[in-house]
Amino acid sequence: MKTRLLFLFLMVFSFGNAQPPTIPSLSHQNVTSTSATINFQVQNNCLTYSYRAELATNGSFSASFMTSTQIANNYCSVSPISHSADFTGLLPNTTYYYRARVQISSNLYYSTVGSFTTAGLTPVFGPTSSIPAVSTAIVNYSLIAGVGSSAITIFWGTSAGAMTNSLANGTILNSGSGNGTITGLSPATVYFYVVEAVNSNGTVYSTTGTFTTLPAPPAGTEFGLLKEFKFDGDSYDTTNSVQFVSSDGSNPIAYGLDRFNVSSKSLITTAAAFRQCTIPGIPIGNTDRTISIWYKINAISTTTYPGPFAYGGASTYNTFGYYLNSVNAVFQGYAYDQSFSNTTVAGIWYHAVVIFESGVAKIYVNGILKGEISRPLLNTNNTFFRIGNFNGFVDDLKIYDRAISASEITNLYNSGTTLSSSNFSQNNLEVKLYPNPVRDILNIEIENDIQSIEVYNIQGQKVLSSNQKQINVSDLANGMYMVRIQDIDNNIATKKIVIK
Repeated sequence: MKTRLLFLFLMVFSFGNAQPPTIPSLSHQNVTSTSATINFQVQNNCLTYSYRAELATNGSFSASFMTSTQIANNYCSVSPISHSADFTGLLPNTTYYYRARVQISSNLYYSTVGSFTTAGLTPVFGPTSSIPAVSTAIVNYSLIAGVGSSAITIFWGTSAGAMTNSLANGTILNSGSGNGTITGLSPATVYFYVVEAVNSNGTVYSTTGTFTTLPAPPAGTEFGLLKEFKFDGDSYDTTNSVQFVSSDGSNPIAYGLDRFNVSSKSLITTAAAFRQCTIPGIPIGNTDRTISIWYKINAISTTTYPGPFAYGGASTYNTFGYYLNSVNAVFQGYAYDQSFSNTTVAGIWYHAVVIFESGVAKIYVNGILKGEISRPLLNTNNTFFRIGNFNGFVDDLKIYDRAISASEITNLYNSGTTLSSSNFSQNNLEVKLYPNPVRDILNIEIENDIQSIEVYNIQGQKVLSSNQKQINVSDLANGMYMVRIQDIDNNIATKKIVIK
């Protein structure tokens, strides 16, 4: 009996004085960009304990702290017991600190501290797309994952196995989107392209895409003229391939008097809707271009800003357009705008030319340069074209894939202020002019009230206008003139007179 009591006493004494647990080894393995495994051993000295691994982004374990599940261990072993813990959801390219913790009752025991750095991410591409023109194409791309700065290069060629042409196109930090403009392409040709991204963790490629450039314009077309809209009773371009429509069905497309007072020869604009369409092949990105347009605004002030045209996206640098008030003409780049001094009077036709050439935007009004400004970051990103929204008229829209010259601008303006022979051919109104030849007062005999009278010289330039049945021509030089008369019902007659 004494022997048994002594044995029990020794056992209680032994466990009451057992050594605390130790953690003799600690390591990590299987480190990726988002996960890692922590390994450690516990010498439990036959004590019941629970354990876990801890992780943080600083050595004091106060930042981004996380733990594995705490697990109980009841196994008695004279040898160290191995454990592991898996961590997921880690940040790429980040240094983590780790340790193991053992708990017995309320007592905590910690290992030494180890560390590792997660791997960085190679870039991951999203979808790519392209917008081809006759000799250029825009390639759009995006990175949806990546760490650090990725250098972007676009490769292209006429077969998938020979994409030997390249365009270095800047960098993207971590993730984001961009686009590049490929130039020097052949018309009506199939091209293949791929986008490369390179960062410190590796090189990846997008899927291969294709596009077909647009056909060259017909022979005899004005050099560089991509699209022309005359708005002579319809909203199609001169090739009948693209049509403007209204953004609001309750404000349909309609036509009005042009700058020569010819009916149904201009596009009516309204403050209630845009006239809009997608025009394939017009210049985007930061390529050279010219937009020529005539416009008349019914009402304008210093606080209203009608816009004859704009295209591209509604984000910084992505728009190319033109708007104005009564004292300024404004280049529109979306948060990249620039105003130039210019007077606009309501009810008057004006001719605007907006040019982008080698990173510089220019505005001409009625053949006169109003100003220019460097805009190297311009990046028009789509071909969705909008006219209006203001109450008035636009006419003779031309879109070029080059910057036209100052002399060409002058010719566009001057030719747009002269009446063509087709305008003289309308004669559906009975009218008498006398005397003819005339020296001073010309009388117009007509049944209805007069809407307008315009006198043109033999070069087709308007030299006099009126809405009265008697007009004084004494200030005009001797010679032959054409008189165009329009009544309130829009009937028209054209007559010759001689002034001497």
